[in-house]
Amino acid sequence: MNKKYILQIVQLIQEGERVLQTRHTSISPLTNMSDEYLDDTKYEAWLVGIRSYLENYFKFSASAYIKQLDSIQTERWTSLIHRTKKMLELLKGLKGKVESGIIHPDSLPKEANINSVERKCPIVFLSHKSSDKEYGDALEKVIIGLGIKDNQLIYTSHPSHNIPLDENIYDYLRKHIASGVYMMFLWSDQYLDSPICLNEMGAAWLAHSDYTNFFVPGFNFENPKFRQCAVDTNRMGVTLNGDQHCKAGMIEFKNKLLHLFGLEIDEAKWIALLDEFLRNISFEKDANNRSSTIQYRAIGLVRFDRDYKDGEIIPKNVIDPKRIVPLIKEGKIERWS
Repeated sequence: MNKKYILQIVQLIQEGERVLQTRHTSISPLTNMSDEYLDDTKYEAWLVGIRSYLENYFKFSASAYIKQLDSIQTERWTSLIHRTKKMLELLKGLKGKVESGIIHPDSLPKEANINSVERKCPIVFLSHKSSDKEYGDALEKVIIGLGIKDNQLIYTSHPSHNIPLDENIYDYLRKHIASGVYMMFLWSDQYLDSPICLNEMGAAWLAHSDYTNFFVPGFNFENPKFRQCAVDTNRMGVTLNGDQHCKAGMIEFKNKLLHLFGLEIDEAKWIALLDEFLRNISFEKDANNRSSTIQYRAIGLVRFDRDYKDGEIIPKNVIDPKRIVPLIKEGKIERWS
C-alpha cells in the first residue's frame, strides 16, 4: 500500500533536484555583488506540490513535517537554495520513515473522502489569466452547454463557478487539484507571467491530473517560460482561432467531457453550441487584431466619441478593443466588412 506514497515522495524529491538545477548567478542591484538564485516560479510550484501531498496523506500521522515545512518556508535571511536543500532533506527523511514502516499514511486521507463524493461528481478546472476572460467565457458556455453542472466547473472569472464564500482560495484549489481534477490550461503570454497561474499548473502536474491545452491566438510557442513548464509542452492542444483544426479539436474536447461525465448531447444542439463558440472566439480575435480590416456599425443609437445612428459605420479607433466583444453580445454594434 505504501509504494504509491513512496513513489510520490520520490517524484517530489526529483522535482526539487530539478529546481536546484535552475541555479544561476546574478548581480544584485543593491550590493553590486554576485549572488546565486533559483527559478522562483518552479520553486513555488514545487512548494505547492509538497504541501498538497503532505496535507492529503500525512496531515495527522506526520503533522510535524507540515510544521517543519512552514518553518523552512518562513525563514528570514535565507536563500531559496538553502530552503530548497532543507526541504529535500525533509522529504528524504519522510521517505525513509514511510519505507521502514515508522510512519503510515493517514487511515482516511483527504483523497479518500474526495473519492467517495467528488470523484462520483467530476470537477473541471479552467486555469486561466483574467485578461483572457473572453476566451474563458466562450469555453465556459460550451462546458455548461454539454450538461455539466455549475458546481462541477471551477472557473474563477464567472460568478457561478467561483471559489465558495469563506473558502481559502489556495486551500480550495489545492484540494481539488489533488483529487485528480480534469484541468484545462488556457495558455497566453500573460498566463506565463502570472505566478498564480503557474502554481496551478505545477500543482496539477505534481498530482498527475489529466489536462487539455488551449491557446489564445497569437500565443508565442517559443516563449522560454512555456518551454520550461513542468507539463508536456509538446502535447497537442486547441488554438482558439476558429479554423478547421480548432473545430476538430473542440469536437475531441466535447467527446472527452461527455465520456468523463457520462453525458450525451443531441447532435443538432451540439452543432448550434459549436457554431456559437466559433462566433464568440471570432469576435474576440477580431477585437484583439488592431490591424484588422473588419468594420463595425451601430445598432440603434450608440455613443462613442459622438452619437452614431442605427446602421452608421463606426471608426474602429474610437472603440476600446476590450469593449468590442461585450458590445456585440449586447446587440449595440455588429460587424460590417
